[in-house]
Amino acid sequence: MKLTPLHFSNTFTFFFLLLLRSITGDNSAVEYDDPQHAIALNCGFLHNSTAVDGRKWVGETGSDSIISFHGPESISVVPSSSDYHRSHSLDRTPYMTARASRSSFTYTFHVRSGYKFIRLHFYPPSYSAFKWSTAFFTVKSGPYTLLNNFTASLPVDSRSLQSIVKEFTLYVPDDNEPLSITFSPLRATIPSDETFAFVNGIEVVPMPPGLYYTMDGVGDGDAGAYVAGHKGRFHLGKDTAMETVYRLSVGGIKLSSVHDPSMFREWTDDSNHITESSVFPITSTNRIKYTRKTSKDSAPQRLYQSSWSMNRNSQHGEGVSFTWKLPVDLGFRYLIRLHFCELDYDMKQSGQKEFIILINNQIVEPRGDLIKWGGEIGVAIHKDYMTTLRGDRIMGKRDLVVALYPSNDVQSSEFVDSVLKGIEVFKLSDLNDNLAGGKPLLSHPHTSTQHRGNPVLSHSCDSTKPRFRMPTTSINDIIILIILLVVIIVHQLREWKEKSWSKSPSLINEDLCRRFSFAEISLATNNFDEELEIGHGGFGKVYKGITTVINSMVTMTVAIKRLDSESKQGEKEFISEIETLSKLRHKHLVSLVGYCNDYREMILVYEYMEHGTLADHLYKNKRNGNGIVTPLNWKERLGICLGAARGLEYLHNNSEQEVIHRDVKSDNILVDLNWVTKIADFGICKVGGATSHTHFTTDVKGTCGYLDPAYSSTRMLTKKSDVYAFGVVLWETLCGRPVIDERIDNEKQRSLVLWVQSLLPE
Repeated sequence: MKLTPLHFSNTFTFFFLLLLRSITGDNSAVEYDDPQHAIALNCGFLHNSTAVDGRKWVGETGSDSIISFHGPESISVVPSSSDYHRSHSLDRTPYMTARASRSSFTYTFHVRSGYKFIRLHFYPPSYSAFKWSTAFFTVKSGPYTLLNNFTASLPVDSRSLQSIVKEFTLYVPDDNEPLSITFSPLRATIPSDETFAFVNGIEVVPMPPGLYYTMDGVGDGDAGAYVAGHKGRFHLGKDTAMETVYRLSVGGIKLSSVHDPSMFREWTDDSNHITESSVFPITSTNRIKYTRKTSKDSAPQRLYQSSWSMNRNSQHGEGVSFTWKLPVDLGFRYLIRLHFCELDYDMKQSGQKEFIILINNQIVEPRGDLIKWGGEIGVAIHKDYMTTLRGDRIMGKRDLVVALYPSNDVQSSEFVDSVLKGIEVFKLSDLNDNLAGGKPLLSHPHTSTQHRGNPVLSHSCDSTKPRFRMPTTSINDIIILIILLVVIIVHQLREWKEKSWSKSPSLINEDLCRRFSFAEISLATNNFDEELEIGHGGFGKVYKGITTVINSMVTMTVAIKRLDSESKQGEKEFISEIETLSKLRHKHLVSLVGYCNDYREMILVYEYMEHGTLADHLYKNKRNGNGIVTPLNWKERLGICLGAARGLEYLHNNSEQEVIHRDVKSDNILVDLNWVTKIADFGICKVGGATSHTHFTTDVKGTCGYLDPAYSSTRMLTKKSDVYAFGVVLWETLCGRPVIDERIDNEKQRSLVLWVQSLLPE
């Protein structure tokens, strides 16, 4: 195997690394006589070494018979001196060397046929001769695209990590066809020859045939995963590759690969994903029993010995429930494996602790019973489920929700142990053998180039620019000083205004409604790229964007509404929308994610509604150029109208603050990914205690065709005005035509209301 020598960009770092290897490393040969042995390759390092956990890693010259390499333009690199201090807490193996190249390179593993774990290790500092901000690349293995337009720095930075491991599973079909993994830089990401691909370490670990995949010829009725929303089973076959999205240890305890010596899996802490706050961890030392269906390879024993507990709310008669929210890419199928173990030895028989399992609000287990499943206490059990998160991958991620509820009404004030011990989520490859999901990554804001119109945010100052010099004439001095003072005063006044507005007591805290900077909004919309425009209303244009929420840990697709300078609406409507939606939370009201009030910009950020508006589906042939919209059947129309009615009823009668919407129309009735109806656009709403027997006297505002005639003629606004407008929406839904059809010359037929009235008997 011919490899190019190390690139000596930092002599001190390299020799320090060699010295460290000589002290801690093990240069003895790592035996790979059995091709089924797990392989750990330390990329870019020539010799064998030992990690801190005691595991042996082979160097690039350590086993010519089992590993080969092709990539004549690649080089071995070490972190640059400026980034070296960041790596002090990282294991030197495999993160202190990498194989990098500005052209494709391939590692080939001569292993036997069978199912394999493929783990790719990335540590993204700047390397010798390579800038970390230009690492954009694709990774392929056989027919499968594992990563596309991937840069390790973004997920590492967003989660405050130092390194990242991407794990995949696939089937090697033939002993004579080796496993190849190819890394290819993407030229389209950054329009130059600077992009490069790199990898620090590669693991190839064999797995037992029936661990996650369905065995061929298995006649067992329990084979395969339950399909959420269907009665059938899904058999996971050899033609499907998977990416490990989550492997969680329930109970807040992280398990390292040391605890899983056969397959070296890591189980991360689930604390950031469980939604309940009144939980506390519990552990057990009881031995765990395994069965034929759940072998020791399923999960380490320590996984089944920890969990969460919660006190039942006996006052309100509520049972214990546990919910986990796991953001995943849209447009893929997912295998969800749940690990259980009952360790309550007071349990005597089945039926005492039955529970319900829901995945994305669909019941997949109506009567879960661990005693019935395992036959006795202390038995490790796992159940597999399959679900699909439909939607356009460009929309990013959406929560995969796993929930457990008790299925009986037995109440107790005793602490109750969560029966769930572990969660694994795997993304399944699509029909094109692709696992790379989500929108292509934008170039990092610190790069010196642009991608798809993404603005580059620079805060550096050019020291070579000529410094400002005061003119010598006294008149010019005075004029310039006056101008500078005016600019400073205006700027300061604007800052004071923005700060005082942002601290207004009428706005809720940022945990529920985040304040975004204009830079974040620009980045989320590719500088308000026209391709991302999805609508245009009275307030201004609406864009689809991707941003982060919840301490920048969760990526979310959002709808971003920007005030148009020519709009008749302004700050009053902007503040009204924020104040109203911040205080009202309901299933059938669109959620306000946040707002931006920088640089005289007024921008509102909402949850993204994948299926658009009711009007889109009733009579608009296309939705903003995104393709043909599926017509609604009568059941779907009825469901949407019922949801809108429930949202309107909540606005009118909730205990927080009664609201008259004032602009109920089919364009303001939205539908999310799961066809849940939500009312939107509260810019001109009226808040107060008005009932059907009292009114506001106000200027007439709303949309022509939906306006209540009594309100229009008297300016007296009541809840009945919303009810009238909703009645017009019902006629729209029934007839499938707009409220005003400009294509019709006859005035009475042009107006839906007048046309309907003409058809009614006098």
